[in-house]
Amino acid sequence: MSAVRFLPESPRWLIAKGRDQEALDFLARYHGGGRKDDPVVRLEWQVYAPSSWFRRLKLSQEGIQRKHTTEGVRQNMVGLCKLCLLCPFV
Repeated sequence: MSAVRFLPESPRWLIAKGRDQEALDFLARYHGGGRKDDPVVRLEWQVYAPSSWFRRLKLSQEGIQRKHTTEGVRQNMVGLCKLCLLCPFV
């Protein structure tokens, strides 16, 4: 468990936190032999960057609270609570 402190963050996490340059450096270092123009690095960047960028944009526009106040989410939470309460008796 103490080794986790010395492991680098994943590129997806770095992109989600807005640290794009660090994510690109990580991909280049570990997947492209230090070259940012390596085909593998470019392909992984095309996969990682758009999805995380869209998620950041969507969360900043809607806010986290609004995402958890829809009727479907409330129904799922009620069902999950019922399941948790009834499981010990089954």
